[in-house]
Amino acid sequence: MKVFAVKTAAEANLRQLPRGRAGGPRAGVGGATSPRPPRVVAQRMAGVDLRRCRKGHGDEADGMPVVQGASSFATTQPQLHDLQVPLVILFSMNYFSWISRTPVLLISIIVYLDRKALMADSRWAADERKLSPAYDDISNGRLKSASSQVERHLKKHGGSQPARILRMVLLERVDASESAILEAWEDVKKTGELSSRGMWWVAMTFRNIGRRDLSLQLYQDLWKRSPDSAEIGEQVFLHAAGAWDKPAMVESSRKMFNKLKAPVWARVAAWAEWIRYTDGPSSQDTFTTSNAGDLRVSSTLLSLARRVCDSADSLWLHLQIMIGAGNLSEALKLAQTVGSDGNLARMWYRMEGVKEILRRMGDGEEVRAAWREEWEWAKAKLKDTECQRNYAFYRHLILATKYLDNTALTVAALEAVHADIGAKERAPALALLELGEEVDWQTKVEAYWSQWGAKGSVVSELEGIVGERNETKREALVIMLEKLDSGHTSLAEYRRVVNRELLLLRVRPAEWHTESHFDSLTALYAEGLQYGRNLPKTDIQPCDDVGLALVHLLIVHWSKDTSNDTPLLRATLLTRHILNHSPACKSALLILGRLLRLLGASIHEATVAAAKEWSEIQLDNLAHFSHERAGIESYVNGTTQGWSSYEEKSRKMYRRVSTDMAEYIKQALQHESYSKIPGINYVMSTLGRSMSRCVMSVERSRMALVTGEPLVADTLRDAVNGLGEDLVDTRDWSLVPELGPRRGSLRKAMQLGDEPGPKWIKAWGGLLLRLDVLERSTQVPREMPPNDLSGVLPSERVVMEIGFAWLAKAYSVLSSSEDTGENISLDLAEMTHDGSAWDRLYTFYLLVEVSQESFPADL
Repeated sequence: MKVFAVKTAAEANLRQLPRGRAGGPRAGVGGATSPRPPRVVAQRMAGVDLRRCRKGHGDEADGMPVVQGASSFATTQPQLHDLQVPLVILFSMNYFSWISRTPVLLISIIVYLDRKALMADSRWAADERKLSPAYDDISNGRLKSASSQVERHLKKHGGSQPARILRMVLLERVDASESAILEAWEDVKKTGELSSRGMWWVAMTFRNIGRRDLSLQLYQDLWKRSPDSAEIGEQVFLHAAGAWDKPAMVESSRKMFNKLKAPVWARVAAWAEWIRYTDGPSSQDTFTTSNAGDLRVSSTLLSLARRVCDSADSLWLHLQIMIGAGNLSEALKLAQTVGSDGNLARMWYRMEGVKEILRRMGDGEEVRAAWREEWEWAKAKLKDTECQRNYAFYRHLILATKYLDNTALTVAALEAVHADIGAKERAPALALLELGEEVDWQTKVEAYWSQWGAKGSVVSELEGIVGERNETKREALVIMLEKLDSGHTSLAEYRRVVNRELLLLRVRPAEWHTESHFDSLTALYAEGLQYGRNLPKTDIQPCDDVGLALVHLLIVHWSKDTSNDTPLLRATLLTRHILNHSPACKSALLILGRLLRLLGASIHEATVAAAKEWSEIQLDNLAHFSHERAGIESYVNGTTQGWSSYEEKSRKMYRRVSTDMAEYIKQALQHESYSKIPGINYVMSTLGRSMSRCVMSVERSRMALVTGEPLVADTLRDAVNGLGEDLVDTRDWSLVPELGPRRGSLRKAMQLGDEPGPKWIKAWGGLLLRLDVLERSTQVPREMPPNDLSGVLPSERVVMEIGFAWLAKAYSVLSSSEDTGENISLDLAEMTHDGSAWDRLYTFYLLVEVSQESFPADL
């Protein structure tokens, strides 16, 4: 995001003026050279070099709130008479000496300050100058030096606003709790009106701790004092969007439209009205529905945006509002007119919009006429080179065919495309196979297999076409596969054999495979190693798929009788063999980490190392493989460093998501990329309510109590209190290849007990929070609400009973108890398990946890 600086015509000409010689003296030092650019001057006024800020602090989205600038929504440029007095015009003698030698009149950055802000600047200017080294130290990451300077200044000037603000900033930089930062903010508010520099730093701090609501409040207060400033109004709207404050978005966007009458603000205000009454599209519902009349204002605003659908996102917005408001005929006409040509996104919105509109319109001659037009349009588009290679157009043609019942015409059109590009592109052949009748379907699938059977996607393609209910096509596919030869002399033939085996595993009955199939699949895996001898380490082996399928079968076979670990050991050895020959196979790495834990080994070092290369999102949705219920396990096995490193990295990721995603929403609005906002908002809200995030908060708190470190109660309290909302299970198992419902679930077979869920989080979180309160305060609550322990393992239940019994004694709720902590611990040690070795070892880990936790000595 850019600092919104005034971009007058004179400033635009600044880019064309000579900049002085490289390596020449600085302005005003040894001769007349080009002055610093206005951007640098603005940064110096803020007391921070934005280019050197860490952790994304250099993003000037929350830049100096007093900077008057050109609207990023392409509104009219601010005029001098629009600015309230006094005006601070930055210039120097060097500017005058430079300008005198150029034909262009340059007015430098104009910074708007209202009267109160100017008084605040004057009041704290001396303190800000004295603390200038502290500003520089913070910008460069020298936090210890900055902290000492701030504390020394506060000893002499306890009421200094700049010093109190910097103390607040330093707390955020050292990852202090939110409550501590907000407590520092309360001290800042006691000093009165914020200065310009102080407001910039405070807004940046609020952004970095995810408190967009407080940052929004700062700008709203500023706009109330300066209601004529369009630039501040724009910032209010953007901060309202970042905080996802729907009423504030509606109010600010409407005010901006009424003030500027610009088409862009008409669209923005229409979007805000639409999002006010809907939750936006989701993966299940591409287009939302609202009550009649809710979108009347939104539709009116959209009609005032003179240019209609000048971009794909504008078409998307029009369709969302029209369909949501029930204007189906108008929406259909717009989609078929505006979406007929253009880029792929525009045509995609046409296809999705028309499909939803006609679904809602039901039956009738108008609907048939619309599908007829769609069929003609899709057929014409398949003559285009780019569209011929995009299966979305084939699907649209097939969908129209189902409504029009003109299969013969569609087959003729597809065969013409197949004759044109069929030798290089499989899309027309796949469409013919999807559209084919059951009578001649076996002939078509044999032709398709002979040409494309070596492709890696052929398994999912044919399985998707066959489905679960079409037994005729399923039987035809099995007959065709059984007739195929299992021999191979080349890589392409080997891949056909592998795809054949994988398809048979997916489509045949569950009781089909026997022990002999394990041996045949093992031999097939070994035969494929010869084709990958010369592949680089970054490529996966062609035999990895069949090897992972065998691992799947072995693990599911073991899960039916966990007393015999032979299949599990065999699966572990095979997975390690796959990983040795194919280090890039992430699926094998994740499975190996879980298998070793099932066998009772500690977290695999390779799995911990691989976690360092995971993307931001994978830190959340892959944590369950190696780090779920692994805190105490790593403590006992001496691998705490790897687990703690991952936990810290994921915690920082969650904080970045809460700040960066809001910035992405603001950027999308500035570029009118409305279709991107639902996805961004979904990621932000999902990670904020992530099950894995709450589980990791509990694990971190358990580790803190064992190691004696301070408990981060804020995040744990958020995890427990957030259970009022719906937690989202973000655990991703897609990297573990399943063989379909007929072969059993690999996910269930590899579970370490029951997967932690909301009840598990609430039970552990409630216990840990009470223990934290008991250790930190002498004023403990006198009430002990009942706890639901149904979501925990039997061994965990015993540990919690120990903890709650001790807490009950401390709260004087139980006057006496027959079971002491020692007796309950003995019961825990004597528990027996029928599950994996991990189940038995986890009981031992819990026993260590109970012995290490620092309960009060008098209990």
